[in-house]
Amino acid sequence: MFYQTSEFYDLIYSFKNYRDEAEKIKKYIDEIQPHTKTILDVACGTGEHASFLKKSYKIDGIDLNEEFIEIAKTKNPQGNYYTRDMTQFDLKQTYDIVMCLFSSIGYVQTIDKLKHTIEQLKKHLKDDGLLIIEPWFTPEVWTPGRVNILTTEKEGIKINRMTHTEKMGTCLLWIFII
Repeated sequence: MFYQTSEFYDLIYSFKNYRDEAEKIKKYIDEIQPHTKTILDVACGTGEHASFLKKSYKIDGIDLNEEFIEIAKTKNPQGNYYTRDMTQFDLKQTYDIVMCLFSSIGYVQTIDKLKHTIEQLKKHLKDDGLLIIEPWFTPEVWTPGRVNILTTEKEGIKINRMTHTEKMGTCLLWIFII
């Protein structure tokens, strides 16, 4: 989805407080799984969560977008990053935590692919591992016809992003114009 705008992804989402989210994730992990040492970040994007969590954990990541992977490597050089599809991958290792954040799970699109993806994620968990998935919007909170506009600027680069939501049958669509 972001192939044409990969280099601007962090600017587009500059409104998002990754530091705060990473602190909440760490607090949750410390409470539920305090022995955690390793994390696999699935659909890791540009590695912004890892840039904060790397202080406490060894974090690897996968993403379908090769440019995101290259950016993530610069933010967390100690991690291993791979260009992989979350619906079908095998890293031949397991982790204490496998996480898929920022509603990325929604990109699998179908129930069958979702089931298969969850199996892929579970395959990469240690026996006592924890799977953390931040869900997509549910139909109850989706508002068809909603228009959002985001304008941001940094170092002379100006971005205006408009999104429009639609519903087609059981499919919820989020249309981006950048």
